[in-house]
Amino acid sequence: MQNKNEQKFYEILENLFIGAKISPKNDENGFICLLRAKSDYFSHFRKKFETLINEKTKNNSEFKEEIYDKLYDFFHRYFNESGALLYERTPAFYNLFTDAYTAKMPYEQVKSTKNDTELFYKTKDLYYVKSEKIYNDLDILLDGIKYEFDASNLKMKKSNEKQKELDFLLTECENLFGEIQDENTLKNGVIKFSVSNASSKMSDTKITDILKELKKANLSVSENELKKAFKIYEKQSNIDFFINKNAKEFLSRQLDLWIYQYLFTQTADFKEQRIKQISDFKEIALNLINFISAFENELCKIWLKPRFVINSNFVVSLSTLKKRGFDMSKLKTAKGYESQEDEWRELSLKSEDLLENENLAIDTKYFPEFKDEISKLLENSLDGTLIKSENFGALNSIKNRFKNSVDLIYIDPPFNTENNQFAYLDKFKDSTWLSMMSNRLEIAKNLLSSQGSIYVHLDYNGDYLARILLDDIFGKENFSNEVIWAYDKWTSSSDNFQRNHDTILFYKKENAVFNEIREITENLKEKYSKGYLLGGGYGSDGLVIYDKNNKKAEELANSGKYKVVYAEPNGKPVSDVWRIPFINPVASERIKSEENLTQKPEALLQRIINASSNGKTERENDLPLESDLQGGSSRINATPSLVLDFFAGSGTTLATAHKMGRKWLGVEMGEHFDTVILPRMKKVLSGEQGGISKAANFSGGGCFKYYELESYEQILRNIKFSPVPKDAENLRESEQDCFLFDEKLSRAYDENLALNLKNLGDEYANIDLKESFLNYGIKEFDTLNDEKIMQILRNFLVW
Repeated sequence: MQNKNEQKFYEILENLFIGAKISPKNDENGFICLLRAKSDYFSHFRKKFETLINEKTKNNSEFKEEIYDKLYDFFHRYFNESGALLYERTPAFYNLFTDAYTAKMPYEQVKSTKNDTELFYKTKDLYYVKSEKIYNDLDILLDGIKYEFDASNLKMKKSNEKQKELDFLLTECENLFGEIQDENTLKNGVIKFSVSNASSKMSDTKITDILKELKKANLSVSENELKKAFKIYEKQSNIDFFINKNAKEFLSRQLDLWIYQYLFTQTADFKEQRIKQISDFKEIALNLINFISAFENELCKIWLKPRFVINSNFVVSLSTLKKRGFDMSKLKTAKGYESQEDEWRELSLKSEDLLENENLAIDTKYFPEFKDEISKLLENSLDGTLIKSENFGALNSIKNRFKNSVDLIYIDPPFNTENNQFAYLDKFKDSTWLSMMSNRLEIAKNLLSSQGSIYVHLDYNGDYLARILLDDIFGKENFSNEVIWAYDKWTSSSDNFQRNHDTILFYKKENAVFNEIREITENLKEKYSKGYLLGGGYGSDGLVIYDKNNKKAEELANSGKYKVVYAEPNGKPVSDVWRIPFINPVASERIKSEENLTQKPEALLQRIINASSNGKTERENDLPLESDLQGGSSRINATPSLVLDFFAGSGTTLATAHKMGRKWLGVEMGEHFDTVILPRMKKVLSGEQGGISKAANFSGGGCFKYYELESYEQILRNIKFSPVPKDAENLRESEQDCFLFDEKLSRAYDENLALNLKNLGDEYANIDLKESFLNYGIKEFDTLNDEKIMQILRNFLVW
């Protein structure tokens, strides 16, 4: 029979270790597979753990009770509602002095902190995975009516995209009291709903239809009462999912501190027997720590696993194809040509005749028979890459390929405004936001080249946190400036000053590119027209790039065909307060979308890209050199800078970089990728004239590759957790890897060790092995033999 403390301990341990209770009705969901594996893993361990405690507390029920009490006291502090390990319920002393002196840490190490201040937050040593509202079946009693909600059709998020709205389908209703006599009749009924995911909120029409059905069943329910029931259901737990980077070290360190506190806060003398009991307690606790950390370490390996590239395709303008020698006549007779025409019409692009708009962009998903041919034609000359993925997985997967290669990073991350109307998730706890940002920025730092810079766009919700975090990651000495983007927008009566600015934090490496930007004075504007080349270029934002060493501009001046005016005598350096207008809601630059996009003006990105990156000598994509110069390209170089945005949003950074002749790399996730950013980039290649297009004299052209990455949820859904064989159970705990016998994704090999990736299932049907290997850092894919391919693939399939 379990004693009180024992029962309390196992209940809390099971609840906390397994985490949030989710209705396990959707077997295809990866996180549900994970929770099921956690539950099985816990059940197997519990029997062995109980045996250990019984041995240590033999014939001493009082000590056994105390063991469970102290285990509860220690472990319940470090789990949150999703089962993550962090400082959840710990006293301030444990939070602030977690790295304080212990027996395992030399005193000198404690004294050697390089900064006089350190940023602490509860989730600092965790990988942030996603935030999700967990919906389960729920019964609500409201004004005499019982509302029963069935969540079996709901699907969890694949990554960390914004959670979809809920749709309530009336499945059954019954008045248990009888017919309605009058408005004062006592209500007594049951209303049942099936809850599913929806792209938008329930319409008033649908609510009206539900009310009509309820009335037919003699149930008197008002619109406000119905909406109240829906609102109560929607207020279920919002869970942050994390993985501890080093669970064993974290818990072991905390255990040492807990025991230290216990020993030195007791007034009683410790006799030999008591010291032995404390030692036994530590052994038991460490056994539990080993159990917990083994599972957490396995999740770390999955989270950090290199991801397969899936469903890759190319988008290329017709002019670029023609220039590479592709036989254009083949397109019109291809099976997918009609589908491509439909897309052109959907994007409002002229498509009556291929020759009418020679920069029209085609997507090789409509022309699979030509994909390999087009791939070879575009090899090593792509303008950009667009990745559909949660951005940590993307950055972690490309970190070897693009290490020290990016000259400019611009990101516009979620500001943490708690605004549910945005097209992306924008509501985090401060500690969650810091973990999300630090996980990604730590990788991004290693992608920057020796001449690299990073701009992080924020507002008052996050700038104060980001400044400390960026100092910590990039070094306070590499902080360059705090740029204020000031803009005018509609105003209304308020009890506060109108907020009309954002903050852009600018960090750069010691040898970073910086092209001085000078503002054109009114006298210069009157004297010269926009048709002249002004030093490095004349931008649409009324600025010039001053570069007295601009050889190309000098050559053009000497040719007699152009007049080059340098701004040095007349221009003045641009300050760190930028007045660039918001995008007009009806402007051609504004993306038409039902989502609330936080779209930034291309002129803003043009200034950043001008200042901190290099353009290329001649656009591969059919634009003449002088057009490139007039468009505001800055310092001209044979090798264009690579610009990265891993919170790509509406794609403004990528669109602007493309128009300015830079290479670019963008990451975005979810349906937003397919409905907003991919269509926008297709329109850019096809020559859309919004934003800086006219000022840059950009008429289209170019090519890029896009693809999906295998997701964390997808991996969890497809791997198989296997129990430890009985003949291996007797291994010492220190030697036993309970995940050693898991199949993981090894079924990609058959019994003869022949590779067949189709064995992984439909989700892996279109793996781009070459791109996967290139991301992993393998440069010479075409020269690999079968043995070498198998060696590399092991990192993708078995970890």
